[in-house]
Amino acid sequence: MKCDSQDCDAAGKLCDALGIQFVADIEIEESKETLESRVNQNQRIKNQQMKFYSDTESLEEVMTKRGPWREKHYYAMGQDITNETAAEIANTLIKRDGPQFLELTAANADQIGAMFVPKKYLPSTKFVSPEMKEEVLKENPDDTKLYGEKIANDGEMAEKEVEEALWELYGNAKGGILVIKNITMRDLDVKKKDKGQEVDFFIVHFANQTITNIEVKSHLGKNRKSPPKKWSTAKAKKQLAAIKLIFASWFKGALKGKKWKFISFAACQELDPELKGCKMSDYIAEGKEEVIKKLRSSDMKERKAAENVEKFPEDFILICMYLLYCAPVVPLPLGGNYTSAIRKAIEESGSRDNIFIWCYPTPKQRAILKSSKLVFASPFGAGKTLFQTVKSIEISDKGGKVLFLLFLDARRVPSKTKPLLASDLEQKFKKHPNIKVEVVFIEDGRSDNLKDIETEGINHVMVDEFFGDFGSLSKESREEFNAFISDKETVWISLSNTYDYGNRFPEGVDLEVELKKWFPGFEVAKMDKPLRCPLSVAKDLKEQASNKRKVSRMRFNDKLLAESTLPSNLAEGSLTDFGLDKMELLPQVLQQVSQRVKGNQHALIIIRDDPNEPMNKLMRSRIQCQCRDKITVLPIDVSFQANGKTQSVFLALGHQSKPEKVLAWTGGKRKEDMVVSKELMKGTEHDLIIDLSISSEASSRSMAHVIRIYSNPVLDMEWVIQNLLTPDHDCNEILNWDVRKKISSSNMSDFIGE
Repeated sequence: MKCDSQDCDAAGKLCDALGIQFVADIEIEESKETLESRVNQNQRIKNQQMKFYSDTESLEEVMTKRGPWREKHYYAMGQDITNETAAEIANTLIKRDGPQFLELTAANADQIGAMFVPKKYLPSTKFVSPEMKEEVLKENPDDTKLYGEKIANDGEMAEKEVEEALWELYGNAKGGILVIKNITMRDLDVKKKDKGQEVDFFIVHFANQTITNIEVKSHLGKNRKSPPKKWSTAKAKKQLAAIKLIFASWFKGALKGKKWKFISFAACQELDPELKGCKMSDYIAEGKEEVIKKLRSSDMKERKAAENVEKFPEDFILICMYLLYCAPVVPLPLGGNYTSAIRKAIEESGSRDNIFIWCYPTPKQRAILKSSKLVFASPFGAGKTLFQTVKSIEISDKGGKVLFLLFLDARRVPSKTKPLLASDLEQKFKKHPNIKVEVVFIEDGRSDNLKDIETEGINHVMVDEFFGDFGSLSKESREEFNAFISDKETVWISLSNTYDYGNRFPEGVDLEVELKKWFPGFEVAKMDKPLRCPLSVAKDLKEQASNKRKVSRMRFNDKLLAESTLPSNLAEGSLTDFGLDKMELLPQVLQQVSQRVKGNQHALIIIRDDPNEPMNKLMRSRIQCQCRDKITVLPIDVSFQANGKTQSVFLALGHQSKPEKVLAWTGGKRKEDMVVSKELMKGTEHDLIIDLSISSEASSRSMAHVIRIYSNPVLDMEWVIQNLLTPDHDCNEILNWDVRKKISSSNMSDFIGE
């Protein structure tokens, strides 16, 4: 249907690119070869697949005519994919990411739900608080880079609105549906190098036999300041027309069903009034509600039209396979790529420069970070350690010597135990010999906690993981610390630890006032936005802290979390709970977790192993040998063995792996998970946190995903005691899988029953 509206024509005549066309009728030059053959002949696709979607890789030395050759192998789902074709690799990956689609038939389509890629929202710009956009730009009028980010964010917000609409439409819908956001693809057979064409949204709907391409703009219509060829309508027309041809170049000759329809649709936040009279206005939507209304109407119409159409499930599988794993020029956020994408987004959102802008929007506010004496009033995940790390390197690069101190409670942590953050910082400061990391074990009431710290020639001190209840420490300990820092040129203090867990602040206490009392002459730096953890985690932490406020006085970090401001445009990430449905032993719960964790994701597993905690104290008292120190780590170690996983690296209070293994793990050389004590993980960051401690501190360490496990630690330890710590066990070999007996998993249900 053509539009003859003069108003529409004057606004860019977008209608020429909108509407429905049968895929079979799209005019392109068809290849005589099969799609599978064309894909397999394209070496670029296979190279990209192995780079983008493999879980792991390894080097294998093989003999050739020219001598030994180190051949790289790529693995997905434990299978060597190096010698597979591109089509076979795509088939392997769809089994991993979309197994429900493989069960699709024409008869059961109404039982098969939707798959979204990405699974949750991923920001594409650094504007973490779009609601502050105008304020920030006003305060930084000369920042051209920031203004460019603003323009990009306008487009991102329009896409976010459409994404929310699609979740509302298809989140619980059935019919075999694939929704892809932001895929860049190019013609399959193109010989020359090109960047490809970006698609804002693809919706592949099996029951409806439709492929919908949605092009999104913040504004659609004419722009009096630009020539017509630069109008958003002109760009949208070009993009919609191009992607229709590219899609047809892939799939036109490969689909058995001849009634597949390609729908071109446009969405925006602001629509030129002259486009509203267009005869193709059913395919133009302004705002979220109109996107929902018009897509729902289109779906109902197409569902009815497809009722008596012969449908081929293999068509749907084919489109999904190749769109997901063969067509993308850049990788889609699937499997390990999804986690990497979240981490990248969080790192950009929580970069030092970004925190500058969003926590200190005015130049006057930012000036506080030039202070030599600074104490942070910031919740978990705000970026305190990042700021101290960057500041240390800046001082070092100018020739200054820096002492980076990490504080631990001497009552809970054995002396000379190195926390995970210390190893992490040592890795970061490898090329900066002027920065020395030292762990301080504090025992309140003493005045000699700091006497052994060498400060000769050091005028700059970073204090991290200090105690947020500093004011409740003894007079001796407070005076010792203030005397220690009194003659230093630079002192930056981060309060993220707690000494007395029973200490609480009364309602109405102003923390800034308190901090200035504790540390006279110091400026207070507020960073009230947790930018270094996913939004789902930040919301949960704030909610937990706010609930505590209702029933009791609050600890230092809880008060900061309750008063924090959540940025609206952070990566969503995920927070999932296991073990709440029924009573199970830890191996049973972890088996369920392993099914959720795909690819080469290595978790940081956080346990509550303080020997002074009542439950740990109780179970230790039941053991008369040296294994009492290891009883908190044995349940998880046995669980990994029972589930056929690789043994973890341990950094627990009762047991630690060799230092070189811990250092390799923090340096990124990871082949296994790491189990770490809650006391020893503070201040560090990791993509995937598995939290057995059920603490806000643990959750806040995540850069992507948190899995909380609600188990019964007493029950788990009792199970280990009865099955492993028998009279004939060898304490020295209790963590040696090659020697110790393996506990049969068959007795778990019986044990719980008993």
